[in-house]
Amino acid sequence: MNNLPNIWLFWTGGKEYWEWWTGIQKILEVFWWLEIKDSIKLIVSNNWNGWVRKVAYDNSIPFKAMTKLPQREQNWEYSEFHKSEIKNRYLDIMEKYQLEYIFLSGWLVQVLWYEPNKTVNIHPGPIKEPYWWRWMYGKKVHEKIWQDHLDWKINKTCVTMHYVTDKFDDGPIVAQVPVWLDWCNSALDVQKRVNEIEKIFQWKITLMIMTWEISWSWIEWESVKFPEWYDWWKEIDLTGE
Repeated sequence: MNNLPNIWLFWTGGKEYWEWWTGIQKILEVFWWLEIKDSIKLIVSNNWNGWVRKVAYDNSIPFKAMTKLPQREQNWEYSEFHKSEIKNRYLDIMEKYQLEYIFLSGWLVQVLWYEPNKTVNIHPGPIKEPYWWRWMYGKKVHEKIWQDHLDWKINKTCVTMHYVTDKFDDGPIVAQVPVWLDWCNSALDVQKRVNEIEKIFQWKITLMIMTWEISWSWIEWESVKFPEWYDWWKEIDLTGE
């Protein structure tokens, strides 16, 4: 594979390492096997001393921590001053490392003013209330999913990848993959199952976007292009068979 774009990976991680938090770890493994790891120019985390830094260094990939990030206002928006600060921090890094595509994994600070068709996010659950909006992120999503499953409201959750616009969680779906809850006994089990599915699909979708098998002009919302065989873009009914 030649002429792949330069990308950076945003990866939320604490000090402790957990095996099921490794969707991007799988990307690194596959890209190493395909001999295209050089296309990953930077890994960014919210924790300077966390295990993400070790993973980056072990793979000889530059690492940067973005800490002391601006806080959102009560309406979940950023002030104009903070928007400008966020924009400048992102653009400075992109220029320094000559980056083209951004892939987010559990990252909560929006990428503002960059091309939406070159910015992709992944998170658990669908992009709709009550499973993903403002205060719903991380384990809170899994806990809500598990409680609704116990209440017989849903029988599955999903992993969602979508393009990122300046509006919170508003971009077109790139992939939505079902995660069945039959063998789960807790919210932690839900989290593990979701991350197992992330490992299987995240690297595939990432590579398809990098090789332009999936593309979006972002001028027209419905203009996302997929291969003819591809049907993971369909929104999943969590109550359906």
